[in-house]
Amino acid sequence: MTFEMPNIKRLQKKAASAPRWMGENAFFGFLLLLFVALVLSSAVFYRYVFLTRNAQVQADLTQVTFQEQTLKHIVETWRERDARFGQAGKTPVRNIFAPLQQPVQEETE
Repeated sequence: MTFEMPNIKRLQKKAASAPRWMGENAFFGFLLLLFVALVLSSAVFYRYVFLTRNAQVQADLTQVTFQEQTLKHIVETWRERDARFGQAGKTPVRNIFAPLQQPVQEETE
């Protein structure tokens, strides 16, 4: 039994002319793309719905420990950020339309 190697140049030529054919035959191109989308979505649906129904799920019980120090650190960080956020906008804003005032220099003799 012998296997023939596919003619790669011929396949490349057909693949290069496929977008033009789909543009000239819009209805059939749409049907082709719809079929490809249907096949891909069916494969994904089969993988994540049908195969997971039959899978045996093992429930691993783990003990969760409450870390009070970490919680205190997080709450403290939130309070600091809230205080900084509350201070935002309280500083006076310079009027950008007023002419810039030059600092007054005192002359000493």
